[in-house]
Amino acid sequence: MNWRRYWKVLTQIGPGPIALYLRYQAGLRSGWYRWRTRRQPPFDPRWRVTFPGRFPAREALGALLDAADQRAALREADLLLEGKYRPFSGLPASLDLSRGVDGRHWAALERDLSWLRGEDIKFIWEPARFSWVFSLGRAYVLSGEARYAAAFWRLTERFFSLHPPYRGAQWMNGQEVALRLLALAWGGSLFAAPPPREEDRRRWRAALAAHAHRVSVTLTYARAQQSNHLMSEAAALWTASLLLPDHPRAASWGRTGRRWFLWAVRHHIDRRSGEYTHHSLNYHRFILQLALWLSWLEADAFPPDVQQRLGAAARWLAGLVDPHSGDAPNWGSNDGAYIFPLAGGGFRDFRPVAQAAMRAFADGPAFETGPWDEMSLWFGLPLAGQAQQPDSPFVLPWPQADARVLLRHGAGNWRLGHADFLHLDLWLRGRNLLLDAGTYLYNGPPPWDNPWPAARFHNTLTLAGHDQMTRGGRFMYLDWAAAWVLLAAEGRLIAETDAWDRLGMRHRRMLRLEGKSLHLEDWLLPTSRRRQKAAQGTVQLHFLLADWPFAVQSDAEALALRLTLPEGVAELHLPATSRWSLVRAGRAQAGTHQPDPLRGWYSPTYALKLPALSLVAEYPLPALPFSLHTVLRLP
Repeated sequence: MNWRRYWKVLTQIGPGPIALYLRYQAGLRSGWYRWRTRRQPPFDPRWRVTFPGRFPAREALGALLDAADQRAALREADLLLEGKYRPFSGLPASLDLSRGVDGRHWAALERDLSWLRGEDIKFIWEPARFSWVFSLGRAYVLSGEARYAAAFWRLTERFFSLHPPYRGAQWMNGQEVALRLLALAWGGSLFAAPPPREEDRRRWRAALAAHAHRVSVTLTYARAQQSNHLMSEAAALWTASLLLPDHPRAASWGRTGRRWFLWAVRHHIDRRSGEYTHHSLNYHRFILQLALWLSWLEADAFPPDVQQRLGAAARWLAGLVDPHSGDAPNWGSNDGAYIFPLAGGGFRDFRPVAQAAMRAFADGPAFETGPWDEMSLWFGLPLAGQAQQPDSPFVLPWPQADARVLLRHGAGNWRLGHADFLHLDLWLRGRNLLLDAGTYLYNGPPPWDNPWPAARFHNTLTLAGHDQMTRGGRFMYLDWAAAWVLLAAEGRLIAETDAWDRLGMRHRRMLRLEGKSLHLEDWLLPTSRRRQKAAQGTVQLHFLLADWPFAVQSDAEALALRLTLPEGVAELHLPATSRWSLVRAGRAQAGTHQPDPLRGWYSPTYALKLPALSLVAEYPLPALPFSLHTVLRLP
């Protein structure tokens, strides 16, 4: 038993979350949760079911989307009619609603996960999130065809015939149940006309109550996580209280949902910067969607201080979105969650959420009107306003090359999922040239059990054999580091991180633009002579580049990598070294190092990995101060 690690968890995370987690475990082991969810709660069909949100008219959507966008939306829905969907918003796969069928109570499955037999549970849960409902809804409003509504009721009936309340894997996790509740609430309300069979209507109403009850029972776990779990489960309870006003527990659900959602906004979104505590672009988008949903259902849902934090969060995201493509850095954990995909453009287009959040909570639109405004229509937001994308402290504009350089910095906490301080991203005319690998899998077989959070997979300088922080598990780091900006001026950005202070040195990185050249200077500066012996050895400089045709050359002058882009040749020049390697899709392409199956990949969404080019150069570290000068030239 690693007592030192447990002590770090206790002292760095704090006793509050740990006490809540132990309380949750006590509820599991004592049988309390099993008793609380032993059967589906009664539902009186005479109770009202109301949906306060107003859906957009067909004419409004048709005016915003051109013929090609409308055809694309209908194709996505027709994919559902063929029995397929896009797990994690990625490639099409069979919509198998039988995943996770098990007659045992969810608490029994939660206590003993041996039934998984090594399978990633996210593949079991994903079809049951019902995110595919939104494709049917978009097509239904655009076309008016009843077959899309019929598909919703048919698939809903099949799901609940296979997964009665509280039995099987689809009831194990409170967040999964909460997200399904939100999708059911939206779909059942949109597809209410033409009227479904009364049997379908009764099943849907009872399911909403059963989901809300299940979420309320284990909210302790979500509070212990202090993450998007809490915000999604609180949003589900808040939603249930609005839809089921006559339910005996509606008032309790409403109080609990409001309390913890507002608490999470106040405690998990930085008041000044707007960054979400998870340090993840995907989770940041996730929580903004939840806020948009609630503000759509209830006017004046948020008090001024919460509105201010949500506005800061909207500006934080909008400032990082590439205006050409709508894509954004792949920073932090990426589990493929896009809970309200109410626009075209796909998973990697962050404009729909950023635009809607800017309209709802901040200063107005960040981008010109376009098909990404569809989400704003769905959430009842007016499309007027002057577009102005917020500035971002992470972004160094590069107008001479029509590019943007991004440098990752910020404060750390126990929700840090990646060790990525001073990681470098580069966007050229809407294309991501210097990449963040992303996540790929949380629960895959080794070595694919979430390895890419380590600093050595990011575009930064690392000390061989060391990570920036201590890995505390698959989803968090301990011994938190931080990075901050020292200077931000025209064409110049200097930042440093204390990630290596424990080894007696500090990493400082300077970005300097000259025409179409980016000069990157890395320094390791001494902070403690007593500790420097622990870091004797080598430093590694890593770059992950998009998969373009390449040529590499190494001589006594420099190590040069050339990429052939549509605009011409881009060149990356590193200091000369005899120890370097270029890996693509896990296979060595050139250099001296052995192939590494984990290198040379890029994961745009969960469970999908694409080839990329991973260049690592290794240098001896004889003494401090130490510096490296790298130059990137764009066509």
